[in-house]
Amino acid sequence: TAVGSSYDGYLYSWQLGDGAVEKLMRDDWLQSVVPLTKPCRGLVLIRATDCGGYYVVNPCSGEALALPDSQVPFKMAYKTSGWSRRSVEPPCYLRVSYGLGYCTTRKEYKVVLVRLFSDPEPGDGGGGFTPTTCEVFVLGTTGTGYWRPSAERSPLCSVTPWNYPAVFLDGYLHFLCFDGGIVTFSIGDETFGSLLSPPGFGKVATSVSVLTELDGRLCVCYGEPDSDDPLVLCVHNNKEAWWEKLCRIDRTAWPESERMLLKSLWIAPVGVYYSADVALKIMFGPGSCKVFAVDSNGGGDLEILL
Repeated sequence: TAVGSSYDGYLYSWQLGDGAVEKLMRDDWLQSVVPLTKPCRGLVLIRATDCGGYYVVNPCSGEALALPDSQVPFKMAYKTSGWSRRSVEPPCYLRVSYGLGYCTTRKEYKVVLVRLFSDPEPGDGGGGFTPTTCEVFVLGTTGTGYWRPSAERSPLCSVTPWNYPAVFLDGYLHFLCFDGGIVTFSIGDETFGSLLSPPGFGKVATSVSVLTELDGRLCVCYGEPDSDDPLVLCVHNNKEAWWEKLCRIDRTAWPESERMLLKSLWIAPVGVYYSADVALKIMFGPGSCKVFAVDSNGGGDLEILL
């Protein structure tokens, strides 16, 4: 959303190779925003951080649709009183994940919300977890849109927090769960399934993991972002349903000045390209609003692109 080290209230577009950064739209009416999804046929799902609302935006035209709340808000509402973390007034949705997908059969967009109502401190004598629920919002319907239950009841799962959205790929939304599992949701018939996670991934804390799409494949990236720990990328073989380790990136090999520049609370791969010497490069986008690339084998020189 920003170029440089600070947020300036605009959404930008940039394509590797031409070097030009295009200013698309100002988000005064959205306040501070965070894009949650990659573009889905030109549309992007966005969260306004100041008010907690969600929007579906066409950055090229400047159009936006504010997703409505139901009688009980669907967005996260974590409220504390004083110093006590236990002083939380309902509704309090600690674990909620949104996703945006497109149904090619019915030619309609669907925003899918999987939410888990939970006590703020499960296991400490509180209410604990209640069953997972799944809601669907169909864009383009006449009149005022509304959330409705999905066709199939969602399985019991604990999705990662609201800032880790679902990944749309090959007609399915993919939700990362706290136990390292991956729940799938078919945009077409609204049924659920699951994918095995990469070998050994269950031992990795999901708080340092990101699920994304990389070059048409599902990708898991893990490693403490604000540190010098290695970044490990695993990609899913869609046809044969197995995972392979794409690379392991040793950040200690980077110059110290660049390591400090790229430290962030969030980091994820955003794309791939071939360099002039035909080496496959992986682009990363950290929360520090920089874009950098490394060789797909984890070696080579670090290149800051933007």
